[in-house]
Amino acid sequence: MRILVTNDDGIRAPGIRALVEQLAPKHDITVVAPAEEQSAKSHSITIHTPLMVRKQVFMSGVTGYAVTGTPSDCVRLGVLQLMEKPDMVLSGINAGSNIGLDVLYSGTVSAALEGALLGYPSAAVSSFTKDWGAFDFERAAKESEILVKLIEEKKVDASIVLNLNVPSVQDDAYKGVKVAPLDLDPATRENYEKRISPAGEAYYWMTFQARPNGPDSFQQGDLYLCQDGYSTLTPLHFDLTQHRDLPALEAWVEARENEA
Repeated sequence: MRILVTNDDGIRAPGIRALVEQLAPKHDITVVAPAEEQSAKSHSITIHTPLMVRKQVFMSGVTGYAVTGTPSDCVRLGVLQLMEKPDMVLSGINAGSNIGLDVLYSGTVSAALEGALLGYPSAAVSSFTKDWGAFDFERAAKESEILVKLIEEKKVDASIVLNLNVPSVQDDAYKGVKVAPLDLDPATRENYEKRISPAGEAYYWMTFQARPNGPDSFQQGDLYLCQDGYSTLTPLHFDLTQHRDLPALEAWVEARENEA
């Protein structure tokens, strides 16, 4: 398959290298990735400044393009200008999970969503760890094969983005892959810590506190299962319409107009 590989951690990140090393022997890979880290950029695109592109040898036999833009910029520029039309877009491996509501902020997932918006089968893969920095990119790279296989065998519609999170655990603690919905209870409790600069000005630094897995946890969701040693596979879609509420809203609007 011809695969466009991107990420949000930047073209020099170890996760994207592990992914390409895993897939390059079997597939035609082109890397189009941000020149610098673009984490939490969500689905932003660059419209007020030009995008600079530096072509390079990413690794033996693999062409890379470093783009001074966001992950979504990379996908758009890649499929529209820099390479032949790909068979799929694959984003990752992200250093850190993209689970639950995190997908709304994730540059990794948004790059895959951009691929789907443009009509290409797309997927994202991320590495989850409870010990920040101890990422098992090797396992995540191997498990990414399931994403390629699902798309090769046309098991999902091109408008669906496959989101895979792989835990970094010991081999004997790894339990395999489970399909799971997003856990909509935020994985972290966030706030802002007020500090004072040397110049006496107030500034704010975001703080995070992990959500404990208590009895009220959504135990079939991706967060719980990934913490329990499973890789989680979640189908995502860019249609944000809440279809179930359309009839009620239509009835309300019709009644209002009849009263006028």
